Amino acid sequence: MMKNLLYILLFVPLALFGQNCLSISEASFCTNTIPCFEVDPGFEVDPGFGGDPGFEVDPGFGGDPGFGGDPGFGGQITICPSILDGVGGQIGVFYDLDGDGALECLGSQEINSDCISLCLPTDDPSTPELDGLPSGAIPSFAILHDGNVIVFEIPQYTGYYTNGIVNFTVTDIYGGCGCTDYTACNTMNMYNGVTYEDDGSCWYPDNIYNCDGCVSDSDNDGVCDELEVIGCQDSNYIEYSPLATDDGICETLIVLGCINEEYMEYSSDANIDDGACSTLVIVGCMDSLFTEYNADANTEDGSCSTPVIEGCTILWADNYDVYANTNDGSCYRVGCTLSWADNFDQFATIDDESCYKYGCTSNLAVNYDINATIDDGNCDFDIVGDINESLEMWYLSIDLQEGWNMFGYGCPSSIDVADGLSNHTESIIITKDNSGNVYMPEFGFNGIGDFTPGFGYQIKVTEAIEGFSLCDWYVNDIPEDNIVSLQEENSILQDSIEILNTYEIGDYTEGGIVFYVDETGEHGLVAAMEDIGQFEWGCYGTTISGADGQAIGTGYQNTLDIVSGCSATPIAASEALAYESEGYSDWYLPSRDELYQMYLSIGQGGLNANNNIGVFSNDWYWSSSEYNLSFAWYVNFSNGYTNVNSKLNSGRVRVIRAF
Repeated sequence: MMKNLLYILLFVPLALFGQNCLSISEASFCTNTIPCFEVDPGFEVDPGFGGDPGFEVDPGFGGDPGFGGDPGFGGQITICPSILDGVGGQIGVFYDLDGDGALECLGSQEINSDCISLCLPTDDPSTPELDGLPSGAIPSFAILHDGNVIVFEIPQYTGYYTNGIVNFTVTDIYGGCGCTDYTACNTMNMYNGVTYEDDGSCWYPDNIYNCDGCVSDSDNDGVCDELEVIGCQDSNYIEYSPLATDDGICETLIVLGCINEEYMEYSSDANIDDGACSTLVIVGCMDSLFTEYNADANTEDGSCSTPVIEGCTILWADNYDVYANTNDGSCYRVGCTLSWADNFDQFATIDDESCYKYGCTSNLAVNYDINATIDDGNCDFDIVGDINESLEMWYLSIDLQEGWNMFGYGCPSSIDVADGLSNHTESIIITKDNSGNVYMPEFGFNGIGDFTPGFGYQIKVTEAIEGFSLCDWYVNDIPEDNIVSLQEENSILQDSIEILNTYEIGDYTEGGIVFYVDETGEHGLVAAMEDIGQFEWGCYGTTISGADGQAIGTGYQNTLDIVSGCSATPIAASEALAYESEGYSDWYLPSRDELYQMYLSIGQGGLNANNNIGVFSNDWYWSSSEYNLSFAWYVNFSNGYTNVNSKLNSGRVRVIRAF
């Protein structure tokens, strides 16, 4: 039978008895032997007397001072455990000395005869702690034999007393809990006459085991043949299996590294990823001498094909290089750089002092243009306005109050004082000049003579006079054969001016918004009130003969030439000619300069109240001016930038008409 292995430790507390399955173990036994009291050498016990196992020493017997019993040695118990006759073992005594619920070993004795005498230590009353059995205490007993612990009780033992000697025959022996089935693998080592309790812990081998292990283990490795797993047992190989019990084939040695081909650190030899992947592969041209160069690339893909040719790549530049593919910042264009000039070139970077502007160069005219460099012969000196200003000065009148007043003579020529004041003779008492000369109508005396233009006079009247003036005679008394009157002529001139049919930028007329007026003021261009849509320029790869006009006045012919040379529809030109609005059907696609003038006048480039009154989008618009077989000119209304674009692209269209 298999037995539980127990180990001996000294002075380890033992659990209290009195329960069904006591956990008393070999570790609980102590090896100290408690010496019994010594008999006084002078006292002899009858040898036959002590042979009686039932003999009990009178408790009072130890009190005899002559007996020699040492109170510290305690009492003696003699036990005869018949089940262990001649087989040896160890018997121990246990008691809870400190009251903590755990039993302490008080001593043990080797079993080397049929009867064993145990000397029990007594408590020393001179110390506060309990260091031995107190009077009346009932200790616990156990036998340790061949690794088995047997707990037994002595029912007839009523209690300990000092120097007492008691002999017992053990009757109640308890062997503890465990497996009591002799067919089980873990049955306890049981003795006859000992009571055991089965705790349900028995276990039995299954069909491939016996109590000693595998029924079949051909390689003696402790794994039953039926459970053997063949596999690689070397953890340095890919094929390694932690479940393998018998060595199999290990073929692929583990190589750590980056196993993702999308990273620069990729190793074709690696088969286990070690986290080394960090730099993502970016393929591309890595040679900066080619236009395909990619600064982010770290892996050459052979895409470098076009060598870099530096130069000016802007089409409008004077030094545009048709072979260049990389702009080197050298582009320039010579032209007029002043925005107010008639020949202003928005692309010019170097002024060639060619700027000019037609207009009125006389600062006396009401339409004087401070920027004009060439007089266009259209200065307006506003003669009618000057006449009106003079008439208003001559018609100047004041109100005189009763008594003394002062006035100035502002008529252009002299007149006799009596004649000049003839309308108010009855109210005038006296008139004086700065020299003291007087005119007194009551006496018919005129010492002043004539009024002098620009001089001041004093006058005393008998009553207040409203609207006193002196120049009516000059304005109205001009001979009729010369001119009826300056007032009438002024009226005729004013009527003539009002009937002149002139136009201004921003006028809503002729079916749209005026954005250009020629030097006569009677002719110009209007833009439609809205965009007509977005369309391709059309006929990519085909040169349209005659559609290359760029100046103002060339847009209509461009449009006709486009429709004539390109049958594709709908395109910008075909839709422009087909457009009808406000009763007009002669609309067309503007040329490059017409479109740019539209931006400057009524678009986002317009000044003050005219700024984007045409409600243009911040987008680019097609012109009718072709650049070459694949490109045509456009104007970006967000910033006025003018350039070429592919004819395949769809751009906004705003049509115009001439008046």
